[in-house]
Amino acid sequence: MRAVFCCCHPSDNLQRSDWTGRAIAHGKKGVIDDRRPPILERLKARPEGVVEFLSKPQKRRAPSVVGPVQALKDCEQPFGREFLKGRVTAALLFG
Repeated sequence: MRAVFCCCHPSDNLQRSDWTGRAIAHGKKGVIDDRRPPILERLKARPEGVVEFLSKPQKRRAPSVVGPVQALKDCEQPFGREFLKGRVTAALLFG
């Protein structure tokens, strides 16, 4: 069997994920409502930050919590932590 590779830009993967989430198919468990904005708008993420993050080889484990930096800070106490990893990634993705 021969391997087939599909080279595409990381932002294409996000658009593909959004599109497949909106597709209606028999047996599919969930559907993204067509009236909802695209995924990056819903996340309020910076498209260029997402593309940069997805383009880099991941040397470390991805953070378990992702969101704006202030949201990470707000989650520390409920998680019983003084610090949550992922602030650099949060700044890249959400500004």
